[in-house]
Amino acid sequence: MVSKLINENSIYIYFQPIVSIRSAKVIGLEALMRAYDENNEPLSPIFVFDQAKKENLSFELDKYVRTLALIAFKPLLEKNSELLLFLNFESHLLDSNISFNDFAFCALANDIGIPPSHIVIEIKEYQIQNSERLKQFCDFYKQRGFLIALDDFGAGNANFDRIATVLPHVVKVDRSIVYNVHLNFIHKEILKSIANMCFNIGALVLAEGV
Repeated sequence: MVSKLINENSIYIYFQPIVSIRSAKVIGLEALMRAYDENNEPLSPIFVFDQAKKENLSFELDKYVRTLALIAFKPLLEKNSELLLFLNFESHLLDSNISFNDFAFCALANDIGIPPSHIVIEIKEYQIQNSERLKQFCDFYKQRGFLIALDDFGAGNANFDRIATVLPHVVKVDRSIVYNVHLNFIHKEILKSIANMCFNIGALVLAEGV
């Protein structure tokens, strides 16, 4: 199924704006994947990526979608040279033996002509078992000019220690914490703790689901 979606060009990229409250401007775009079946009916991205796992095509689908996102972002960056591309990837692949180079962030950015400083690699750290490999991956790509974001932080088994270990540029707080936070004392305190920690390491905090 996944191979068919790729071969038939049934996967598309849409962008969700990321807005700075301080400047009241769009500072970045998050790339979102959408896929359609043979009847042009939408398929859930979660379903598609779960299917890729079953077919042992997670890496192939991940790289294909990232390539589409970079290509779609290029003309938008040419119009606004300050834009950032927030680029997801299948974080669980870090627990495999795939080399950091083979993830091809550098090669794709170079081929398509997008400076690494405009690409934010989003990582769902709670999907990764190997903390040392997570740190090595982040260091590897930070050294090559990419920005690192911890995505959906606070979801699953999110580990606060990993903020200090990874030292991300951005922390995206999961919508489960942000939603109705003004009515939930515990979530309000969690959000404060995340914000304080990020302030101390110089990381930007983004609220999801606003």
